[in-house]
Amino acid sequence: MEITRTTTTKRNLRALFALGFVLSSLAAVGGALILALAYSRAPTATQPLWQFGQYVMLVGLANLFVYACLFFQVRKLTTQVADFAASQG
Repeated sequence: MEITRTTTTKRNLRALFALGFVLSSLAAVGGALILALAYSRAPTATQPLWQFGQYVMLVGLANLFVYACLFFQVRKLTTQVADFAASQG
């Protein structure tokens, strides 16, 4: 059975979105862990760790939001294309 170009493209998109979700989630959780660890340290170490943790967590959450929006847009597009192809014959 030959793998079609559409199947390969769908598989690649799924892998890309899965990788994006995983990396963004890890960044958000990692930033939150840095914030939790920075809170328990001495005040001299708190400021740089606190800022870094905030930045990592916010960037991770922003990336997660972007990947989720892209995922839903691509999903909507593929269903519209499939519906159009079905209506054409």
